[in-house]
Amino acid sequence: SWFGGKPSASKRPGASVACSSVSALASAALGSAQAQAEVARMTCGVRLGLITAAEELCEMMCAPDLTEKLDLRYEAEAEVRAEGDADSAALLTPLRLTLLHPAAFAAMRQLFCDGGNAAFIESLWHSAPWESGRGGKSGSTFQKTSDGRYLLKQVKASEYAYFTEHARPYFAYVRNTPSVLPSVLVKVLCAFYVEYRVGDKVKSQHVLVQENLFYGHSVSRMYDLKGAQRAHKGGEDEGETVLDEDLFRANDGYPLLLSESAKGQLARSLWNDTLFLSSIKVMDYSLLVGVVQRADAPAEVANTLVVGLIDYCRKFDWKAEAESRVKRSTVIGPKPYKDRIRNALNRYFMPSIDKYTSEATESPPARTVDSLSSPRVRRGVGF
Repeated sequence: SWFGGKPSASKRPGASVACSSVSALASAALGSAQAQAEVARMTCGVRLGLITAAEELCEMMCAPDLTEKLDLRYEAEAEVRAEGDADSAALLTPLRLTLLHPAAFAAMRQLFCDGGNAAFIESLWHSAPWESGRGGKSGSTFQKTSDGRYLLKQVKASEYAYFTEHARPYFAYVRNTPSVLPSVLVKVLCAFYVEYRVGDKVKSQHVLVQENLFYGHSVSRMYDLKGAQRAHKGGEDEGETVLDEDLFRANDGYPLLLSESAKGQLARSLWNDTLFLSSIKVMDYSLLVGVVQRADAPAEVANTLVVGLIDYCRKFDWKAEAESRVKRSTVIGPKPYKDRIRNALNRYFMPSIDKYTSEATESPPARTVDSLSSPRVRRGVGF
C-alpha cells in the first residue's frame, strides 16, 4: 500500500544552503532529508531507485494521500555550497522553498527521466541562464541544466496556482502517456516556489521544471504555433523562434510535408492532448516545432520534426474573457482554442503523396519529413 500519513507537511530543515542558482536551491531541497522522507513514506521505505515496475510508479503518482506541498523553511545562517571561487555576495540564500507534490513528481521522474529521480536531482545542481529565442511574448526567464536535459521556467503566480489546482488531473493523464494515449505534451517534472536572499534583497520565484524538447537534437529552425495568423516582426535570425505565418514564408507558401505515418502520429497525439487541456479549461498553449536537418538523409527525405505542446498553464478566466473581446484572434475559450489547434494541423502539415505520384512523373519527389520525434521517454511505447 502507498497509503497512510498526513496530506500536508511543513518542515524546518535547519541551516540554509547558499547556492549559485535557483536550480541548485531546488536540487538541495529535493535531496533534503524531509523530501526523501516523504518519498519513503509513499514507498513504504523501499528506495525509489529500486522500483522498476511502471504500474507501481503510476500508482504512486496518483495515490489519494499524497502530500500536496512540502514547505521547507530555513534558518538564517547559511552553509555555502558553490563551485570554484563563486562570489559570496552573488550567492542565493534560501529562506523558504515549497515543493509541489514531492512524492508524485519523484515517481514521475523515476518513470520518465533517463537515470530516474536521482539523476534529475543531480542535473538540477548545475545550470545557467538560457535565451529561448525571441518568438514568445510571456517575458519568462529560463535556466537550462548544464547537461541540457531540463529547462527551468519562471512563471506568473497565477499560472503556478492554476497548475497546482490541476496537478492531480495532470498526473492522472500523464501516467497513461505514451503507452496508452499517444501524446506530445512536454512534461513538467517539478514545481516549486522559492524565497531567497541575494545580497541585501529578498526575492521570490514560482518555477516549473520541464523536459527540454530539443535535447539531443541539432535544431535549425523553431516554430511557435498557435493556429492564428501571427508573423514575426522584423527579420529572422538563425536559431530564432518564429511564428505561424513564418512557417509558410520559410516554405514558399507551402505547408510542411510529413510522411503518412508521422502525420497520423501527430494527429492522434494532438487530439488527446488538446482534449485533456480543454477539459481543465486551459488555453493559449503552443505547439513548438523544431526542424532537424539531416545531412546524411536521402535527397527525398530532408528533415526530422521534433514537436511538443508547451505553455499549458493559462486558465480561461474573467480576465482572459475580457482580453478576448479585444484580441479575438488570439485569446479565445478552451474549446474554440482546442478546435483551432486541431484545424491548423491540416494547414501546417500535409501528408506526402509521393508513393502515388513517383511512378507517374519524372520530377524528383518533394523533400519530405519522414519521422516525428516527440518528448523523450525512458519507458513505455514511444513514436
